Amino acid sequence: MDLKQIMLNVTDAFEENQSSIFIGLGLAAFGTAVILACVESPKAKKVIDKTKEDLVDVNEMYEDEEMTEEEYKEAKKDIYIDCGKELLKRYGPVALLAASGTACILNAHSIDTGKIAGLTTALQISESTKKLYKEKVIEKIGEKKEREVVDEVHREQVKRTKKPEEKKIPVLETTKPAQLCFDPYTGRYFRCSVDRIKSAINSVNEYMLNNMVQTADLNDFYDNVGLPNVKGEVKGWNIDHGCISFVPSSAVTEDDDSCLVIDFNPEPAYL
Repeated sequence: MDLKQIMLNVTDAFEENQSSIFIGLGLAAFGTAVILACVESPKAKKVIDKTKEDLVDVNEMYEDEEMTEEEYKEAKKDIYIDCGKELLKRYGPVALLAASGTACILNAHSIDTGKIAGLTTALQISESTKKLYKEKVIEKIGEKKEREVVDEVHREQVKRTKKPEEKKIPVLETTKPAQLCFDPYTGRYFRCSVDRIKSAINSVNEYMLNNMVQTADLNDFYDNVGLPNVKGEVKGWNIDHGCISFVPSSAVTEDDDSCLVIDFNPEPAYL
């Protein structure tokens, strides 16, 4: 590998991990500042003690009339200046390290904020493109055919998603018989009744109607149905696009177990 390629690899690695690098440098600077402050503190105490002794001597000389008022003021000024210089010599590097650490942390935060903003914009563009694509598909083949395509995609997704062992599939509390269900948005299997799913959707609709923000996300549905939340950017709905309705479809797992695929109309999107 030539030097140019090595430099390119180093540059790419830095670009990819620069926020982590700055955070590491910031923490290292803070840690060094703390250690240095501990080392310099006894020396700084000696400087302060000497300053106090010098001030006592000067005060005694002035009281004994061994110096004029002008000389007294000048002597005190020199003592304070010398003390300041010595303390700056001790704690100056500590302050610089702490400031450098702060700058690194703030720079890392700025980088992460920029990345998040870029990802948010990309997600919004992606959702906008997806919506336009769906509208054009419906325009070309009709809403019924488009739904058939979506159901076929879900069936394929179920086939490709391995079903866990039965004991690992969560069974949600329900008074009705629980059937195997599949969430295409998180790839999770669970057992639940249709009534419980409909009830959860109704709760989300009610929340949006009564919420000042008028939005809800998939985690609100998961809360109401009894599934654990998911982390990160989560799709959701805005009541301006209408209430959510339940759009189930049937599928078969890889081991030929019938499965109900959970979907919604309108589909959740990044808000």
